[in-house]
Amino acid sequence: MLRRITLHTGRQLLCQSRRHNPAGLLQLKCFSFTREKLARSATVQSVRNITGRECNIDQNVGTLPCLDHLSNMDVIEAFCNVSSTGQDLTGINLALQKRLKSFNYQDLCKIVISLGQIVLTENCEDSKDACLANTETGREILMMVRLECIERLSSHSGKDRFISLNNDNFQNVLDFCHLWLKIDKDKSSKSFTWHVINKIGSSETKTSVRRFRHFTKDGFVSFCVLMGHVNLNKDFHKYYCTVKFVDLLPLMNQAQIAEVCDSFERKEITHGLDHPMEIKLKRMVMDFIKENRGEIASVNVTKMSSF
Repeated sequence: MLRRITLHTGRQLLCQSRRHNPAGLLQLKCFSFTREKLARSATVQSVRNITGRECNIDQNVGTLPCLDHLSNMDVIEAFCNVSSTGQDLTGINLALQKRLKSFNYQDLCKIVISLGQIVLTENCEDSKDACLANTETGREILMMVRLECIERLSSHSGKDRFISLNNDNFQNVLDFCHLWLKIDKDKSSKSFTWHVINKIGSSETKTSVRRFRHFTKDGFVSFCVLMGHVNLNKDFHKYYCTVKFVDLLPLMNQAQIAEVCDSFERKEITHGLDHPMEIKLKRMVMDFIKENRGEIASVNVTKMSSF
């Protein structure tokens, strides 16, 4: 029995990434594509490929006859449209299975942003409450994209697929983790964010020594916020977090100090009341509160004080 995938031809959000500095830091944004743009790959009746043929799902065979003619951008546009209208994802699932490993880093960002739009549209805290995760196909898509991202953290995934955590790129990957955090609140090794945070903070591989030296103020705050949402491995270098906090705290504003303090408290990053670095850090936080007591928001004071 053949079943068609229908798409709405109105204006939909398609997420796009662009580079805004030589280091390649991705600043992500969304734009609307027009009816004419969408009509290139979809009609009210069915999904069509670039040759104009209809893409029908044969449930017995489980394939889309026109998949070979779809580009990566065709698949991404179709996914953004179908996922935002809550329609059947079976055809898109098949297309992603065929194309996902050929996606570049920017393509993955667009898919993850689109997943986040589903959660945002449905006013959910994370994907577990969204309709995407309430269907077998939706769960398959979420798991498939997550596993693909995790696999790419290994250099064995291949040069063109590898998501590097080297000194030049690891802070960019943290931005990608914040996208994932919107849709995946799992604190365990099942999550992409868990792998990134624990790889960067690993003391066994000496990675933490190299990465922490290159942290900027904003990068460190970003790392600590993410750190507060995942479980930490036993080899996670908590001491380096303390040293870097002492180093960068004078450059931070009240909100940033509060966020880092909150994550430190969540993850119990402490070294004993008599530890010299512990004493120094807490004195710096208290001095900041005293010097800015007339300006600090109550929510920030609470987070700083709890630490």
